[in-house]
Amino acid sequence: MILDVKHLRLVLAIAERGTVSAAARHVYLTQSALSHQLIDLERRIGTVLFHRTGRRMVATDAGTRIVETAKRVLDDVLAAEADVLRPYPRADTTLRVGTDAPAALVWLPRVLDAAAVRLPHLLAEVVPRIVDHAAAALIRGSVGLVVARDLSDDPRLSIVPLFREELVAVLSRSHRLAERAEIKPGDLEIEDVFTHPADAADRRPLAQLLRDAGLAPKRLTETPLSEAIVALATSGRGIGILPQWMAAESATLRVLRLSALGIHREWFAAALKSGASSLHVKCLASVARDVMRGPAAPFAGGSELRRTPLPDCDTLPQREVVRTPRWATRAKAR
Repeated sequence: MILDVKHLRLVLAIAERGTVSAAARHVYLTQSALSHQLIDLERRIGTVLFHRTGRRMVATDAGTRIVETAKRVLDDVLAAEADVLRPYPRADTTLRVGTDAPAALVWLPRVLDAAAVRLPHLLAEVVPRIVDHAAAALIRGSVGLVVARDLSDDPRLSIVPLFREELVAVLSRSHRLAERAEIKPGDLEIEDVFTHPADAADRRPLAQLLRDAGLAPKRLTETPLSEAIVALATSGRGIGILPQWMAAESATLRVLRLSALGIHREWFAAALKSGASSLHVKCLASVARDVMRGPAAPFAGGSELRRTPLPDCDTLPQREVVRTPRWATRAKAR
């Protein structure tokens, strides 16, 4: 047999992306490597699979036949793998959860604690700083689940929205803008602004979001410490930008909206379709939305975690419920 799954993915990527360069990025190969693999496949099959029309790649009749087969076969393979992994979670399964966003480390432990209540067989281990692109880290197997703010569509990934956060300005109550209801276009032109570092995978970093809203500052300084951002804003040395759930008004600090419509970002969870059970990914997403509901949610005290009915979790096989789970500690199955 000449064709294997690797060839089907290659041909389908070229057909769907239209160019060798775009297809190469999609399957994580160099353009040269993908071209050589296509030439070798055409040589072994004995026919041309694509017409080269300038930079565009147009499937021949033979190529179209393989593309149609690839769609069907790859869907069947992914479905079969998911069916095998989905119905019953393995006892005491370890799931490595990776992120390249330092801000996620503030709320992720709380979410995993709440998830442990509903999935006590699951031990979540956090990988705090993945160096690969999300898809590459999942394919390499260094993590089983990725949490990120910005993920590109990828047919190999199951991507689920977690929650949407609004970014707000924090500033001293003696600041010239403190009496405003919101920060308006042009207000930051003479201001120093402090915020968290941009994530490597962000397609629209904060600097661009601010420019798009007409809120480009005089200077944008990045610091990983939320405490430093708050201290600098409190001292009147500039304006801090933080997620709303992280910002809190005090006797010395004001919290203002960034423009009338606000600036928002969304968090996502992603896993390989053939990897972690998609039902478990959806359950984790439901838990995240439940925990993050309302301001300062990750900092809520108390040992009783929410027991809000969550259909995405309640359909999973139930085990012993642990009321006060310890993060990253195995819960004893019944």
